[in-house]
Amino acid sequence: PQYALWAQVLATALGSGAFSAFFGGGVNDALCAAFCGVVLGALLFFMGRRNANLFFKSIVGSALAALIAVAETRLGLGRNLDMIIIGTLMCLVPGIMITNFMRDIITGDWVAGITKLTEALLIAAGIAIGAGIVLYAAQAL
Repeated sequence: PQYALWAQVLATALGSGAFSAFFGGGVNDALCAAFCGVVLGALLFFMGRRNANLFFKSIVGSALAALIAVAETRLGLGRNLDMIIIGTLMCLVPGIMITNFMRDIITGDWVAGITKLTEALLIAAGIAIGAGIVLYAAQAL
């Protein structure tokens, strides 16, 4: 079952802010990442209700998070664009899927392991594509 909207938004906001601080961002960066996490959590909730696939959710979610982070830093709310983006994008990283693929490979279930590895790599590529497009466009402007 899917968690309630408020629970997903709160978890994504807390995770984003904590990861931003963990990777070296300041308090303002953590707060900016938490705001990005609120928007990302809501987006993922509504895209999940529309049955969007993980690759598409990764592209759109990372692009939106990067766009908000760029706007926050240009407005002077945050200082370290990279810390805000990294903190927010960590909520999209398929960590459990990577763990499960390793477990499947170790136990000898090669087909399931390779399938999960491929899916995790596609999600990681989607995260990179979404954030990369926004960062490229922001640099060009």
